[in-house]
Amino acid sequence: QIWQEPWNPLVIDWIRAFENGTYSHYLEERHTTEVLTSEAIAVMERHKEKSPDKPLFLYLAYTAAHAPLVPTETDEIPCAHIPNPWRKKFCGLVVGLDAAVGRISEAVNKNLGENSLLVFTSDNGGAPWFGGLNYPFRSGKTTPLEGGVHVPACLVDLSKQKKYFGDSGTYGGLFHVSDIFPTIVSAAGMDMATLDTLRLDGLDQTKALKNEVEFPRTSILHEMYFGSEDEFFNKNEDVVAYRKGKWKLIKHTFIRDFHWYYEPQSGRLNNTDIGWGTYVGESFIWFMELFYAPGPFDTIRDLMVHMVIHSWFQLSGDLDNILLFDISSDPGETTNLASKYPDVVSELENEIETIKSARPIQQKFWMTIDRDMLWESTLERGYCNPKIVDEKSCLFAHPWLDDDADLRMVKLIDGGAAWPFVRNVMSHFAPHIVGIIAVITALLMPK
Repeated sequence: QIWQEPWNPLVIDWIRAFENGTYSHYLEERHTTEVLTSEAIAVMERHKEKSPDKPLFLYLAYTAAHAPLVPTETDEIPCAHIPNPWRKKFCGLVVGLDAAVGRISEAVNKNLGENSLLVFTSDNGGAPWFGGLNYPFRSGKTTPLEGGVHVPACLVDLSKQKKYFGDSGTYGGLFHVSDIFPTIVSAAGMDMATLDTLRLDGLDQTKALKNEVEFPRTSILHEMYFGSEDEFFNKNEDVVAYRKGKWKLIKHTFIRDFHWYYEPQSGRLNNTDIGWGTYVGESFIWFMELFYAPGPFDTIRDLMVHMVIHSWFQLSGDLDNILLFDISSDPGETTNLASKYPDVVSELENEIETIKSARPIQQKFWMTIDRDMLWESTLERGYCNPKIVDEKSCLFAHPWLDDDADLRMVKLIDGGAAWPFVRNVMSHFAPHIVGIIAVITALLMPK
């Protein structure tokens, strides 16, 4: 369920939809990881039965490991030794995910056979304030630091002769997520001339994976947006991160969390913040968790971390606006070399400007529908087990635009404006405002 206030379930976000336009809304009682795995396996089984001679592309986007931190009790058992409760819950989600990926791998072998490729990767680094940890890399999700952009990945060639990706091993070159598509379709037989006409950002890495050529990728644009140029809802937030060879340049006015995080030895986070931000923010979240379960509290927790705690880090921190790191010798990004190598900074800045000038118009992703005016009209009723969700709350989110809708005619509002955030915070915290003030006052008193 998705919650507006912790005591008010807003909508249930689950649908089984088909290409012919039919669909059904229902309350799923199993854990999301289990459901997504079973559905993916069912797709493979149907494909084997009905279209065994046709290719299949299956994209499976797990919600684990991610907040809200709600693993199954069974999956959390192997994590009992972990002292930090957020890390323990996150571990449980990873245990469930690991078992699910094992099931997927077995199903691929059974239903699709050896003429198959399996790709596993993450969309970003872990979020330390939600149980993630990226050590030895710095910081995590929502930042251009290595903890936010450097993630594990596996490309598995199931053919007996390893004819697609070559023998097993560790890839030593740069590989960006945009490279997955051209690499896969090249392995599937698409010719290079056709690939070139698509003008993709990604590169075909099949030959490099088989050690037939040098690593083709020499640079990666990790981040580029300019709030000062109306490309982000925070007009004071400009961030560019560019990697070329061993060098990584970050130019910014706002990095959300620049600390290093280590494995907690207690219930508290273990990071390099020497101020009050982590202590007060963590205590505040713990206090609210006394009243609310992870699901109901997830939305406001997310807002508090990303918009309040991270903003506090900016006010209390002292981070250079130009950062240059030698990632080959300093993957933890501990030493800023910008002043020592000004020529390298200048070279990378010039390349950044070239990339920027060639970009398409940037989408204003924070522009949304006016939820207060339109949200209820998009909801549909479906099936719910009345023992779990009452009839009144059995409402489901449904796509509110047809596939052929003219987006130019859709009226949008600024979803990044301050008032919706303030209103959401007030609605969540009003019943406990006195207690919250008391706790914060106590925490701010001298130790």
